[in-house]
Amino acid sequence: MLNYNDNEQALQAFYGSTVLEPRTIADFTKVDDLRPPEDLDQLSTDEQCAVLVNFLKDADDAHTSAYRFGGEDLKDPLTGQDLVSLLLRKGVIGSENDQELTKYVVSSQSFNSQAYLSVVHKDTPMEQLVTSLDMLDKSIRSQTSQLKAVLNENYSSFVDCKKFIDEALVNFKNSKTRAQKESEKSRVFNPSSRWNKKLRVGESISSQLEESINNLNMSSSLMIRPIVEHNDKEAKLSRLIEFIQKNKFFFDLPKKLVDYLSLHNHDRFIDDYNTFLKEKEYIEHRREKALQKARSTNDEVEVKKVEQEYTLYFTVLLRAFLEIDKIAEEFRKKAFRDLLSMDHEVTVQGRSKKSALDIKFIDLVDKLHRLKNKANTNPIYEFLNEQLSKVKKDLSYQDDKFEAKFTMMQKKLLDYITSLANQREGGSNVRHIEEKFDSVEDYFGTSSSIKTMNIDEAKETVIVEMFSSADNLDLSIINETWLVLLNYIKYLEEFFSNAVLKFVKNYVHYADPQSGFTIDENGTLRDAFFQLCTDMVAHVVSIFDCEAEVDQIRVTPANYPNFLPPHANSLSTIFHLTDINTRISRLLIHVSTYVAQVGNVSKSFDTNKHIKYLKESSSLVEQRILEAICATWVNDCSQFYDLENWEMYRVEGNHKSTVYTKLMQIMQYYERYVLRKLAALVFDRSDLPQSEYRVVSAYPSKRTLVSLEIQFMRSINVLMDSIMKKFTATKSKYNNTQDFERHDIDNDIFKIMTMNNFQVLGEVMFPSLIKRFDQLFNKDLHKQNLKLYADLDKVIITVLDEISDNEKSWIEKRIMAHFESLDKKLSNDTFQVDPFVYECLMHFVKLVHVFKPITAELTFNNLIHELQNHFLKQLTRAIREVKEKQHIIVRILGNLRLDLDYFIDVFESSDSLRLDDYSLSLGRVAVKEIKECERIFKDLDYTDDDIESALNKAVEHSQKEFSCFI
Repeated sequence: MLNYNDNEQALQAFYGSTVLEPRTIADFTKVDDLRPPEDLDQLSTDEQCAVLVNFLKDADDAHTSAYRFGGEDLKDPLTGQDLVSLLLRKGVIGSENDQELTKYVVSSQSFNSQAYLSVVHKDTPMEQLVTSLDMLDKSIRSQTSQLKAVLNENYSSFVDCKKFIDEALVNFKNSKTRAQKESEKSRVFNPSSRWNKKLRVGESISSQLEESINNLNMSSSLMIRPIVEHNDKEAKLSRLIEFIQKNKFFFDLPKKLVDYLSLHNHDRFIDDYNTFLKEKEYIEHRREKALQKARSTNDEVEVKKVEQEYTLYFTVLLRAFLEIDKIAEEFRKKAFRDLLSMDHEVTVQGRSKKSALDIKFIDLVDKLHRLKNKANTNPIYEFLNEQLSKVKKDLSYQDDKFEAKFTMMQKKLLDYITSLANQREGGSNVRHIEEKFDSVEDYFGTSSSIKTMNIDEAKETVIVEMFSSADNLDLSIINETWLVLLNYIKYLEEFFSNAVLKFVKNYVHYADPQSGFTIDENGTLRDAFFQLCTDMVAHVVSIFDCEAEVDQIRVTPANYPNFLPPHANSLSTIFHLTDINTRISRLLIHVSTYVAQVGNVSKSFDTNKHIKYLKESSSLVEQRILEAICATWVNDCSQFYDLENWEMYRVEGNHKSTVYTKLMQIMQYYERYVLRKLAALVFDRSDLPQSEYRVVSAYPSKRTLVSLEIQFMRSINVLMDSIMKKFTATKSKYNNTQDFERHDIDNDIFKIMTMNNFQVLGEVMFPSLIKRFDQLFNKDLHKQNLKLYADLDKVIITVLDEISDNEKSWIEKRIMAHFESLDKKLSNDTFQVDPFVYECLMHFVKLVHVFKPITAELTFNNLIHELQNHFLKQLTRAIREVKEKQHIIVRILGNLRLDLDYFIDVFESSDSLRLDDYSLSLGRVAVKEIKECERIFKDLDYTDDDIESALNKAVEHSQKEFSCFI
């Protein structure tokens, strides 16, 4: 390893000289070895060669002898420690002359870096080694520079030496050849010819010398080649430096571009980059021109020279070009990212000033246009395409999210409902309807004069508003399920009113030929937008559509599982679906406007087709929503019997009105609320935006109105069935627990209330509801002879007959029991009214106290008259049976006459309950039967006066008891 810092002693020892600049042989230490033998000329050729070989060997030995390291060599260049003492201490070497030492000395040619680091610097920290490595690297670079300087400094000397050696060789060859020729021609004795005998055949001393000279020449050439190559490189470097100076713009541009970006001087950046593109094109053109000129000379050397020259230039240029293109591409990507990330919306026409976002957007577009790109992409097109892609991605994500969440909520709802006790299949929670009614009643005031059977417009408005309140609609889990659907529709409406609207505005502005921008000439973006709208509408329709058409007479909530939560009642259904229907209508109107705007600006022929599809979709969705509301409406009506607890609802200030149960008033409020909401659903379009593209029908179809009429009449019939269902269930309950021997009139109150309910329905409520339906839907049901009223009359008669039959049965049993007891009596000591008459009359008293307050006067009077008739009929029949048995006690006949007269006389003072003509005729028939029996006996122990006296006495004593008949 070369060491340029060797001292004088080291250099003298290495070259075997006593001085640094030897001039004579005496200046060398081993003079004897350098001097040739004195008798060299007298030696043979072989002996002379042996001497030469020995001389050269000694010289090589002198040069290859062990190098004596100086003090600086034996110091560790990293730490400055003495290597010999360090290695001796570690036991690596035995002495300072040990050959192993050379492995650890950096200046030695046998230096082993791995051994040096693993032994000498085994414990040295890595940071220190890295620092020392940097120092060594700097030192090597410095020494390399010094070596280059030495070569450059002595280059002329090396060339002169080579030239001198070449000239000497040529002269030597010429002299050798001439001497050989003279020797061969010479006829004189040549003493040197004896040397030739020792040579091989065909060889001579000159040939050997020539070979040696050739070897020397080759060695000189090899030694001089690095210098020549270095000169070539230097020449290339000079040309390259000159080229770089001439084309300094290319090599300074990367730094300039970076500086422009750091200073946000984008205009200078773009200008310089575009200049670069022009200059790049010019230099490539210049290369092609130079190559063409060289090829035109047909000189391959010249062509190769030009190719090599421009290859050299473009090798350097390519690195600069790549760096510049990389910086420009990064700037372009960042500008595109900024452009695509912008929430840009064009300024509405008519505004005088553009917003900051508009200015920034146009600025980015301008920059991307000015920043030329081989792809030749349109920034605005890419922006709109990215904007539409984001819309698609967001919409697809929300669709999937809704499907998963709604399905999960429906399953959760079913699991919850299944866990409830006594939950019927397809049932709903109608208790919330009663709660709504109670809130309305609290508002009106239960003791207020506003509590009348008639419902005017103001009262109906209050009812609708309070029933439409969001409070207490349904079970909380059902409301949560509804919210999933509602929130999805809200999202669609807001999404198309914001994000999609921005795209439409941007597209309409930039796609308009008058705007000066050329985008979407082939309609790719337009078709993608149309497909987006079609897919969205199709998904909404798929939610509300059912698999097959259903019979409107048998439709149930189960027919709409896609959007109707299981067991949802009509309150929550009406509340949410009316809102959803309005939002969907607004959504479709917005979509139709967008489709028309995009289609018109792009001159699309499919615009009308898409508008028609939106109109059909709107009609279908509204129809399905209407059907679902009606399905839950009728389903709730079928469960109204759950609300019937036979609580009386009295109309204040009108004591003569029919008393009906609270359920009838609930039903009336509820039906009016539903009718008003349905009318608003199909007629009210005030919440919809104005649009020239009418995708939402302004007026319902005839089919829709007919369907509503069917569902309305169906709800009324189902309500009647529900009332009868409660009547039947209550009767069955009493029949299972009632003691027929002890008839309790109180247990028949529900029958009276049922009869009253049907009476008030037929006379007041149903006519009022039907008339209201006709007003809301422009129908004429109230003018028709509806079968409904005949059915109501039949029900009333049926219930009244059942009440009458029960009372008749009780009277009949009392009379039969009395006459059966007469068979066991031998005589009757007392002359008084029999107990069974009192018992029957007291039953009439109870009927007056229990039935009369809650029954229509005419109905009650007819019932009492019918029972009076039945009493007299049964009494007459019993007398006839006794007469046929011919087992009569005289006093019994007198008592029977007294009983009969007493029964008739008790009611005589009553204006309303006095026996009618038919009853009086029955009484006369009974008296006739008794008198016929009296004729059997010759002597009666009573007279008519006795009967009259006993009658007057009995009437007088019971006057207070039966005063209720008056």
